[in-house]
Amino acid sequence: MDIEGLFNGLAIQQQRALKGLRKVYGNQVYLAGLRTPKNELLIVATNKDPENAIEMYAKRWEIETLFGCLKGRGFNFEDTHMTDNEKLVNS
Repeated sequence: MDIEGLFNGLAIQQQRALKGLRKVYGNQVYLAGLRTPKNELLIVATNKDPENAIEMYAKRWEIETLFGCLKGRGFNFEDTHMTDNEKLVNS
């Protein structure tokens, strides 16, 4: 059975964490899956806490998206060449 087959029957916005370790590309991992609002299957492989894997991935995705925006998409944070933390001040 392929990995997607392990998550057959998930309704939109429903998630499932599989019990036990699974071998994926030679690595022992836990798997969690979520059916997205676009009816796509999001599968997360993790080495711990599969019950919270989808939630943790969502937080990480928010952070990755923020960094993507800061590095490009108009903000270009890296172009400031700021290296002195003392110059960064809350206003």
